[in-house]
Amino acid sequence: MLTKKQKNTLLYILFVFILCSAAMDFEFLVLKTDETFLAENIFCKLFALLMIYLCLEDRKLTWRSIGLRRSGITKGMILGFSIGIITFTASYLVEFILLLILGKSPRPGFYLTSFSLTNRTATKLTVSAILICIAGNIINVLAEEGLFRGLFYKLGRRALSAKYANLLQALLFSIWHLITVVVWYRQGSLTIPSALLFGAGYLLTAGISGFAWGLCVTLTGTLWTGIFQHFFNNVIGSFLHVVTATGTDELQIFRLALSNVLSLLLVILLAKHKKQPAGRRQRSMKSMPSNAVRRTDPSPSNAGQRSKSSIPPAGKASKPGRRKRRGN
Repeated sequence: MLTKKQKNTLLYILFVFILCSAAMDFEFLVLKTDETFLAENIFCKLFALLMIYLCLEDRKLTWRSIGLRRSGITKGMILGFSIGIITFTASYLVEFILLLILGKSPRPGFYLTSFSLTNRTATKLTVSAILICIAGNIINVLAEEGLFRGLFYKLGRRALSAKYANLLQALLFSIWHLITVVVWYRQGSLTIPSALLFGAGYLLTAGISGFAWGLCVTLTGTLWTGIFQHFFNNVIGSFLHVVTATGTDELQIFRLALSNVLSLLLVILLAKHKKQPAGRRQRSMKSMPSNAVRRTDPSPSNAGQRSKSSIPPAGKASKPGRRKRRGN
């Protein structure tokens, strides 16, 4: 049963989420910044960063306390990029094989697009377009990782266990992407049946990735692994495409789902591998005889006992001296 304090914490998370979602909905439906030269809805992400700052001040927390610390950046970059490269290499390969089986003759396409599961608008690979894409994605991943895996997970741990706090932020992260499906439907890119199908798949993949990046926080203690993998996922999806005679990225939803599932499996394996050595040490200690443990115990108390036992009794030590004096 949750206490009143725990319930208030969960309501606080929900309130912040609603505010950030409202800002996102307004930009997607009214401002439509992603249809401008920016090609990204960054104002709602800037608003999310502002909300994180205000909440940290309100809750007497720091950026470091939610996982944005200087230590661990290099390790997080290596791990995040490695997971992204492994999972997307596998998912692109499977996508190519499936399209070949279907007789589609797929080929890679290198150009810049904004994210969409249906219609894509290509942009030339100019320096300015690439820089805008990179800058927009940096803001995007900092806002989303800081909000969900950072603030929401940190606050959630005050009311729930680590497992349920991670599930909560992953669920909210999934709902966060619902507006994207609504926009595609309003643009006519999706019918109601296809919106339900694509929407369910997209929200599921978002939830899986959110849960995996939450596990990365518990595994490393920082947000950097999720930040770098999230950044890689977004950028590779914007630049590398699978083109056939009938369309572009026709199996993208399958590619995303597969890469996210593989990512989750890899993180789970890493977490189990990290815990395994400690378990082996405990089992080896249990298998040792009790007298062997006592003999190898280097504790100060045992050392004191050994040193005391090596000193002969005072009476025995004084006898040679007394005999010598009698000899004189």
